[in-house]
Formats: sequence, structure tokens, C-alpha cells
Amino acid sequence: MTHGLQWFFHMVLVAVLFSSLACTKSGNGTDAAGDGDTDSDGDTDSDSDGDSDADTDSDTDTDSDSDTDSDSDTDSDADTDSDTDTDSDSDTDSDTDTDGDADTDSDTDTDSDTDADSDSDTDSDTDTDSDTDADSDSDSDSDGDTVAACGATVMRNTQPFGCDLAWGTNGYQSGMENYLDFVTTWVGYEYFQGRAGQCDGCGLASQLETTSASAVYYAYFAGYSLDDCNVNPEGPNLCTDGAQWIRDNRSTLIGYYAEYAAMTYAASPSKGVVWLLEGDFVQYSYEEQSNPLSMTELGQLATDIYCAIKSNEPNALVGLNHSTWISNELTNTFWSAMPTNLLDFVWTTGVGNNDGYIESGGYDGYYNSDTARYDYLSAYTGLGILVDTSFGLSQAADSWSGQTAATLNERISEGVIAVNVTEPSGDYQTQLNNLRPSLGSTCQ
Repeated sequence: MTHGLQWFFHMVLVAVLFSSLACTKSGNGTDAAGDGDTDSDGDTDSDSDGDSDADTDSDTDTDSDSDTDSDSDTDSDADTDSDTDTDSDSDTDSDTDTDGDADTDSDTDTDSDTDADSDSDTDSDTDTDSDTDADSDSDSDSDGDTVAACGATVMRNTQPFGCDLAWGTNGYQSGMENYLDFVTTWVGYEYFQGRAGQCDGCGLASQLETTSASAVYYAYFAGYSLDDCNVNPEGPNLCTDGAQWIRDNRSTLIGYYAEYAAMTYAASPSKGVVWLLEGDFVQYSYEEQSNPLSMTELGQLATDIYCAIKSNEPNALVGLNHSTWISNELTNTFWSAMPTNLLDFVWTTGVGNNDGYIESGGYDGYYNSDTARYDYLSAYTGLGILVDTSFGLSQAADSWSGQTAATLNERISEGVIAVNVTEPSGDYQTQLNNLRPSLGSTCQ
């Protein structure tokens, strides 16, 4: 009985042992051979290889390599270059190798390697390159831009003569258009000679329309209503009664400008005339006036004259005068009230050889030395400056065309864009021909 029980338990033990071995061999890559060769590199290569070398080498190697390389390269250049390149490369390499130990390694190696490398590389590269280049650079150098004014949109050009220092003189003579950039003439007196509706300046505008030179008006309409202050110091004159005359005749004055501009446009429709408005315009605010205009009133008058011109001659170029003798405070007050956002340029009388001071007597420490400089005036107004040598009792000698190019380039850097020499020397043309190649650009 004891022997029988021993035999029975022995058989049970053997059965359990075989059962254990069978379970171990069916293990999923646990390497029953004990050689630890699980080769867990995912490579599912199930390799049932009874050799128990489970060599699971599952090698799923999904290598999804989605490599989206979205490369949106916005550079605002939208260049999306999505380049998905999924390269799924599933490479299942099933390698069943059933061979009980002969290791036939049937290696079906399906290595489906779909390598979808769908590399659709759409490189959609729409390259919208929105690059709108807001560098709004509307190229006002000579073509100008537009501003909302006068109940409409008007043209504005802060480089009325292009990018070269412009040279001119007063009074046309045959052939001047061949070496000058502009010729000036005085207008507005017609209305005070009983010749309303006549435009003496229109002849010059028409004559120069098809040339490289421009017609420039000294528009002194209010100025012709009374004597200048230095002509009739005791009055009545523009310094004492000019403001009252403007108050009494304001709408008439604006009408003069509108009519004259319309006649000018009819005479020269393809080339705008340059207008130098009312010399010593600030005088109408002087305390000496019997009824002075406030700065607000003076600024509105300037705007209304400007609109009368631009509305009737759309391609006109309009500049307002600066009086060089006024104080620093009055300079700032005056120009703060003027429509500098509409004007094309500023004009004044000055010299070219006094280290940037407008007047020949200007110097550091002078009563208005802070503001009576070209660079200050240009910076404060944001405009280029046409300079003349004046007329009549205040006319000065030419201090411009005889200067070196280096000196003139300093004036250009300070904002001077044009020079009108009232009475040039006989070799004016030669001087200009020699200077021009060495002068810098006024478009700064």
C-alpha cells in the first residue's frame, strides 16, 4: 500500500512537471531557454522556434516618423511646407520560424514595410508672401500722396521739385527753362487794378507747362490791398490795417484765390503751379493792427486760401511764408496754428552762408537764435524750405550760387529744397552747371 502510494505520487509529480514545461514553452517570448534573449526591440518576429529561443524580436518598428515638418515659415510668406512624411514603416517581420529546432527560420518576414513614407510632402508652399511691405513709402518723392481736406481728398507733395536742389529766378527770359528748375512771377495785383478775371501769371504757367521748369507764383493778393509797412511806415499799411481789410473782405479774398487757381488750371492742366502764399503772413496778428487776427483766425484763413487753390487747381503746390525776424515764442505759436499737415512746403528769405542761420545777422545767443535756423524751421513744420533773396528795399545779394557744394549740402541737410535768386550774376548758369553734380539729395 505504501509502495502504491509512492508510485502514485511519483506519477503525479511527473505529470505536473511535464505540464509545467509545456506551459513554459508556450510563453510569449519569455525566453524559456533562459538565455535572456528576449530581444524586446518590439520586432514582433514571433519566432515560435520550438528551440524555445522565443526570440520575440517583435520589431514592430512603427517608425511612424510623422516628420510633420510643418515649416509654416510664416515670414508672412505662408510657405506652409506641411511635409507630413509619415513613413509608417510598420516592418512587422513576423518571422514565424516554426521549425521545432531545425531552425528552418521560414522567416516569412512580411516586413510589410508599408513605408507609407506617405511623404505627402504637400509642401503646399502657398507662399502667399503677404509681405504687403507696409513701408507705405507712397513715394511722395515726386508723385505725392493724398490728404483729407477741403471737404474732399487733395494731392499733397512735400518734394515739389523732386529730389534735387532746385534753382530759380524771377522774371522769365527765353531759354531759362533749359537750365533753371523754376521761374517766379508776382500775381494777384490784377484785382486791384480793376482787371478781375484776368490772369497775368497764366501766360508763364502755359509757357512752362511742357518744359522741365515750373512756374512759381508770389501770391500776394491781400498784400496788394494796402502799402507794405516799409513803404508807408506811417500807415495805413499792411502792419496796421491789413487785418481789418481781411475781416471786411474775407470772402472776396478767398474768391480771388479760387478764380485765379481755376484760370491757372485751365492754362496749365498737366503741370501744377507752385504758390508762395502771402509774404509776412504773420503780420496780420501783430498788436499794431487796429483789429488783429487771432492765431486761430489766421490759421483758418491759411486753410481756406489753401482749399480755394487746391479745389480749383488740384495739382497746385502750396507753401506758406516764414518771417525771419519774429521771436522764438511767436515762431512756435504761429507755426503751431498753421495747417502744416496740408502744406507742401515752407518759404522764407535767407542767406546760404551763415552756418545755418536764416538771417545774415544771426548768431548763437541772438534774440531768436533758437528758431531762426533752417534746421529748426524744417523740423518744427515737418516741411522742406524754399529760400529767396527777397525783393525791393529788403533785397539781398546772392549768397547761394557762389557757395561751395559742401556748404550747400549743409543747407540741404538742414531742410532747404530750393533757392530763388532774384538778380543772379551773369554766370548763374555756369555756376549751377558746376554745382549740380556735387549736390546731395533733398529727399531725406
